[in-house]
Amino acid sequence: MSEEGTLHANQGFQESPDQPPYLIDVKHARTPTTTAIQNFSAVWFVVAMDTGILGLILDRLPYQFPGIQTLATICYVFLILLMVVFGVLQLVRVAMYPRAVWRTTAHNLEEITFWANPIIAWLTMAALTATQVSGAYWGGHAFSMVAYVLWWIGAAASFICALGIFIATIRLGLAHDRTMPPSVFLPVIGLLTAASTGGIIVNYGYDVSARLAMPVIIFSYFLVGYGVFFGLMLYSIFTHRLMAAGWPAPAKLPGLFILVGPMGQAAAALQLLGTAANTKQDFAHYNKGTFLTASAASGLDSASILIALLIMGFDYFWALVALFAVVEGAFKKQLTYSMMWWSTIFPLATLVTAWEVLATEMNSPTFKVLATALVIIIVISYFMNWAFTIVHLFKGTLIASSSTEEVEEMEKKQREADEEKQD
Repeated sequence: MSEEGTLHANQGFQESPDQPPYLIDVKHARTPTTTAIQNFSAVWFVVAMDTGILGLILDRLPYQFPGIQTLATICYVFLILLMVVFGVLQLVRVAMYPRAVWRTTAHNLEEITFWANPIIAWLTMAALTATQVSGAYWGGHAFSMVAYVLWWIGAAASFICALGIFIATIRLGLAHDRTMPPSVFLPVIGLLTAASTGGIIVNYGYDVSARLAMPVIIFSYFLVGYGVFFGLMLYSIFTHRLMAAGWPAPAKLPGLFILVGPMGQAAAALQLLGTAANTKQDFAHYNKGTFLTASAASGLDSASILIALLIMGFDYFWALVALFAVVEGAFKKQLTYSMMWWSTIFPLATLVTAWEVLATEMNSPTFKVLATALVIIIVISYFMNWAFTIVHLFKGTLIASSSTEEVEEMEKKQREADEEKQD
């Protein structure tokens, strides 16, 4: 496989004969370092997403042990570090190679959907600010307000991102019903992550009053509706894609776990918002109108649990489908390591969040064990992904490098393609 092809496979870009290749800006890309910067796709923010949600599930783990909160705080600090490093690299990439970034984004469905990743990572940072900092002895209400502001920024960004990507996909003609990648669900996950993060902040943020919580709860329910019904449309289209064209390419099979994310976050969001309304008594303290009252909160909380259970049944169907596809690929020895393997962590962690809330609401030892077992699997997957990522970074297969000769060859091919178009 060529260097260019390796880059496509390992970063998870959609390969389609009617789409232009992943272009290299030959004006700047003369060294491995500059080429690596140009090839630093937004897909890398999935590492920050996974780090953030790992901290969240450790913080809420039903069976706590000494040091687990320290581990959750380490995840929070590491998340901030990753966001800073990845953010700076993206800014440098855009500043140095604006043309190449634009062309890869405008001509590749996977690349454009990857821009939801930084927003999701931002929202997990907001949630951890509420859980890890606002409740600390040196934190307090001030950091609850920091989390509150971070959430509103992230919620607005997720709303705009989902709408913008949908319209851009239509306008640019990027979607193909037989080659649609699982990453199309990332903007939906962003919407529902915003909703679940809103529930976390109003439940676990220090001294968040009912007056502050109410706009978050109402808008979070709005985001649940936006995300769930948008997601159902995509599930229908993607089911047709699988039944008509079969599994995605082997390098992209782990990406099927992305389909678990939307409904896992929806189930968690509904339960967290119901808990805020009823158990935390935000509706009772606010007590206005006929809906924002204590009597309505009880029914809302019960309905949220019921709907969450229904949604999780649907979610486990997709988890088993994804698991079957990956296991089949493993038995056929088709699997290779790519950034798509990081996609297995965040979606499964959304199920943990849902089980953790259900375990509390129902005082169920079974749900506590299920949540804990999934956490163990996720922790193992997280560190295995780091090990493989580091190895493949040193090999140069995750962020490919190009020699001057290869760059010149790509420049020649691009000139020929442009000349053919002009003719």
